[in-house]
Amino acid sequence: MLPKVASGRHVNEPSVMYFPAKGISVESDPPVVIDIDGDIFGMTPAAFSVCPRAVQVLCPNRVENRVL
Repeated sequence: MLPKVASGRHVNEPSVMYFPAKGISVESDPPVVIDIDGDIFGMTPAAFSVCPRAVQVLCPNRVENRVL
């Protein structure tokens, strides 16, 4: 299913539950380490929120399969 993640097509798979949100809270008993992309960021409980417009993505223009 990993190839579908890049295009967003994974959300249509029956085994995937998709819940759009602006933030989430994570709790566990017992508390566990929060590992984000290989970096330790703390312990649960934790809250995460989306920062609108925080990431800028640049894409090249394409004409006839060539990058301009």
